Amino acid sequence: MSQFIEMFGGGNWPQKTLGEVGSFTRGGGFQKSDFVEHGIPCIHYGQIHTKLGPFITSHITEISSDLESKTRFASKGDLVIAITSEDIEGSCKSTAWLGDYPVAVGGHAAIYKHSMNPLYMSFFFKSILFNHTKIEYVHGTKVFEIKPNDIAKILVPCPPMSLQNQFSAIAEQADKSGFDGLKSQFIEMFKDKGYPLTMIKSFADVSTGGTPSKAHPEYWNGDKPWVSAEDMKSKYVYDTCEKVTDVGYATCKIIPVDTLMFVCRGSIGVMAINKIECATNQSICRATCHDNVCNVEFLYHALMYQRDNIKKMGTGTSFKSLNQTAFSELEIELPPYDEQMKFVTIAKQADKSGSLNQYRIAS
Repeated sequence: MSQFIEMFGGGNWPQKTLGEVGSFTRGGGFQKSDFVEHGIPCIHYGQIHTKLGPFITSHITEISSDLESKTRFASKGDLVIAITSEDIEGSCKSTAWLGDYPVAVGGHAAIYKHSMNPLYMSFFFKSILFNHTKIEYVHGTKVFEIKPNDIAKILVPCPPMSLQNQFSAIAEQADKSGFDGLKSQFIEMFKDKGYPLTMIKSFADVSTGGTPSKAHPEYWNGDKPWVSAEDMKSKYVYDTCEKVTDVGYATCKIIPVDTLMFVCRGSIGVMAINKIECATNQSICRATCHDNVCNVEFLYHALMYQRDNIKKMGTGTSFKSLNQTAFSELEIELPPYDEQMKFVTIAKQADKSGSLNQYRIAS
């Protein structure tokens, strides 16, 4: 949330390490194969990545009571943190457990017991402050991990509890209309309603960008708008960007306003919508929707809804990519245009809280 930076990022609040205000315990003792219909409430680290928001009050799966002595439990107010992920961005994704009963926590996750407001801490773990710092400690190639002892070294601003509580009230209200709420709204409006699965190439013109070579300094520092994949990590709707010269711009493919820009190399699935004519680099696929068939903002949210699965489609070893053909053949459920616009209206209201932009950066 942008409010976190506004309230705490530039303040003179005392800073303590996470280890000073709390303690970490590794989970363990069960896997997905141990799920049963009736047993002990549990949280699996995969659920943190795919299903759980910044806080939860009830569990969604259970394990056999035979495993009770082998696992660790989170209590109300604890954070449950995924310490293993498929990418750096997913490292330390967390949820605050606010249920009135203990919940078992599986492997590849940690339990964080602390003296702070749990929602304050949950949103701190989603903040730019935290996510920029954690990169120093994340390690791995195909699978990324972070040690609880290293998380404990990260500094957290420690404002008075009254201010933490005030922030938590704001965060909770924003979350009701934020991205996690939008995912629920998306499911309610469109999933299993019989809308046809439709490839992007059926309702949009798809292309890729091209990069003016850095070997030609005369291409840069002009007045023509240019968007890179790195730029897109910080914006949802894009209206300002880097500039290149007329010469550099002439080597690129210009895209019209309201085109979806989708990163297909490296940080697969980072997306934005341009509000000015611009050019993009070769790491970006672009989809310009046909009028009154698919709204570009609806397409953004439809792809964001399934972004975790799309990221897994990337090919390659150290540097994943999704080619133009694969991007153009991604499918979304395509409802009538007026239904798309109803959802876009809801999404714009949610974006007033800043929660959509924060989700893009920290999720």
